[in-house]
Amino acid sequence: MLDEGNNVGLLGNRTIEITETAIISEGQAEERKTKWEAVERIYETQDYLYVYIGSLQAHIIPTRAFENKLKRDEFIQAIKKYMIS
Repeated sequence: MLDEGNNVGLLGNRTIEITETAIISEGQAEERKTKWEAVERIYETQDYLYVYIGSLQAHIIPTRAFENKLKRDEFIQAIKKYMIS
């Protein structure tokens, strides 16, 4: 399926921003806003954070994107804070 079309909106680097109302994900060809009501759960592995917005859809964030463990933990805490609110 990835060989069909150019998939500019699917692949590549993205910027993720957390606001009080949503997660904003911006890539080369698109900007996506996910309201907190849609976030179902967050899952961590050693290499990635998965912010699930459905059973088959997630914002996937490599842990290498963070300057250090403290910044990663702050990001996770912010997500958890807004998910609960």
